Amino acid sequence: QAAEISLEEKDQRIGELDRLIERMEKERHQLQLQLLEHETEMSGELTDSDKERYQQLEEASASLRERIRHLDDMVHCQQKKVKQMVEEIESLKKKLQQKQLLILQLLEKISFLEGEPNRQDS
Repeated sequence: QAAEISLEEKDQRIGELDRLIERMEKERHQLQLQLLEHETEMSGELTDSDKERYQQLEEASASLRERIRHLDDMVHCQQKKVKQMVEEIESLKKKLQQKQLLILQLLEKISFLEGEPNRQDS
């Protein structure tokens, strides 16, 4: 039972991590859109009055790129965690199945031995 509870908890944790990854990917997408907007605006013709705005956009774009890289790293790390947890769950499930099989074999053996006439009585 403890192993089954542990498996359920790990399953829940995987679900939480999947949702976290999904939120991070959505945030990354939003940042990509903002970056694209900035780059599009920066690609237009510049007048002297636009130079300050261009500088602001350049700084904002650099910040967005850094945030995107950070999110990419975080997503990669979380995906790695999920993969490890899935592998661990698979391993635990195999061990649980092996133990259940062993229990069934032992129960069959006990049942067989209980059904045999007592040899010492002969």
